[in-house]
Amino acid sequence: MEKKYEGGYKNGKKEGRGIYYYKLGDKYGDKYEGDWKNNEREGKGIYFYHKYGNKYEGDWVNGKKEGNGIYFYKNGNKYTG
Repeated sequence: MEKKYEGGYKNGKKEGRGIYYYKLGDKYGDKYEGDWKNNEREGKGIYFYHKYGNKYEGDWVNGKKEGNGIYFYKNGNKYTG
């Protein structure tokens, strides 16, 4: 799986605001837009699940969803937690 990153770097690692794209076959699929720290998703960000049409918007710690966030489903439903 090929990946593409557009954003800030510090000491050769992703840092600050950025967009990270995952390439699946000949098209880009999932992507993350948000904050980075020491090469990990950290702070506020949005993860788009291309295959399902869903997205998560909220807090990230050490590359994982943690804290407050909202998961939006393609059908219009949402989960807040």
